[in-house]
Amino acid sequence: MFPSFESPRAASLDAIQAALVQSGGCLIKDFPLHNDDAIVEQVLAWGEPLHESRNAVQGIVYTVQVDETETLPAYADTPYYFSCHTDCAEFAEPPDTVLLLCDAPADQGGASLWAPIDAVVAHLSAETILELQKPAFPFKSSFYPILELGTADEITVRYQPIALVLSESAGLWQSTPAQNAAIHAFEEALQQETQRFTLEKGDCWLLNNRRILHGREAFVGPRVLRRARFYLKA
Repeated sequence: MFPSFESPRAASLDAIQAALVQSGGCLIKDFPLHNDDAIVEQVLAWGEPLHESRNAVQGIVYTVQVDETETLPAYADTPYYFSCHTDCAEFAEPPDTVLLLCDAPADQGGASLWAPIDAVVAHLSAETILELQKPAFPFKSSFYPILELGTADEITVRYQPIALVLSESAGLWQSTPAQNAAIHAFEEALQQETQRFTLEKGDCWLLNNRRILHGREAFVGPRVLRRARFYLKA
């Protein structure tokens, strides 16, 4: 599991940086609830936020909850199972850090899922790894590799299975037998390495978006998270 800090004050930037590098994430307990300004203050202290037009408070904070008013809501705003993925995988440079603050856990289900990419890759053959390193996988309008060699020889990941399915079903991409085999092997390894835990009210989960794949189980009842994405200070 991840290192845990008893409060935001106990979580220094140095400690967060170390946790994200060494463990892929950390938990901060007793984070202020229903206070988007507190989230923005912390994110600005930790790095450069991603600004999105649909977000509140300077375009930084998004409320993740079931949205029954939209005919086609964002998948995050449904109560369904959400397979492990990379946030903003279609970006040329996805944000390296995601903040998820639990305002209200679900009545039933809704456990958070996560898998470290090193553990996933350890199951893969050299041939599969080479296939996944080719910039030939669709993420909306762009093509990127699923696996990349980052700084200090770290493997980074960019994965959004929904994007692959939608691209192929729309006729925008036709996977090759080698790609199919590589994705299948990757998914099998991902399932083996996926771990589960439940965010409690006031828990703030910071995760390394390029080294950890994350998702959630289906749930019943209100489950409300605040989300911010940002680029951590070096």
